Amino acid sequence: MIAQMVLWQEKHIKEIFARLVDAGALKPDVDIDFWAKTHASLNYAFMGRYAIGIWDTHEGHECKNLEGMIRALYNTVFRLHGK
Repeated sequence: MIAQMVLWQEKHIKEIFARLVDAGALKPDVDIDFWAKTHASLNYAFMGRYAIGIWDTHEGHECKNLEGMIRALYNTVFRLHGK
């Protein structure tokens, strides 16, 4: 069941990246598979940590929640592959 959820999410993230490439927001050299797997991995890693109550709350840590982690991921993608 979990594997199916991960694959479902990866599929939809790949579609988003493909649309960003088609729209000219990302260069065609972006590795869509890699970034989709990275997105899904961050999501499930964070949710697992959330479920057992582990938080990265030390001072200066920019990713205290899932939104921060995903935002940091996409900032990296656009810094590396954005036009």
